[in-house]
Amino acid sequence: MVVSNSHPEQGNCSRGRAEHGQRTNITITWDLPKVLWNLHITFLTITILILTILILILTILILIILNILIILTILTIPTILILTIPRSQGQAVSQS
Repeated sequence: MVVSNSHPEQGNCSRGRAEHGQRTNITITWDLPKVLWNLHITFLTITILILTILILILTILILIILNILIILTILTIPTILILTIPRSQGQAVSQS
């Protein structure tokens, strides 16, 4: 967006104040390619932010699932060992 003073012969009005009896006409002209380029950059940054947030959420979910699987395997290993190892019946074998 380019802001230009329509009366350049009246001097540079740096503070935006007009002298007594003068009117400053400020016209706003849209520089369309620059505006579109800025919108393009903002949409790109917004999509990149959304994608990084989604990737972070997915990695956190994957880590949670892996932790649950690891905890379940640690808990089931003793039960598997208890079930598969044959227990002695408490009978002493005497050898003579």
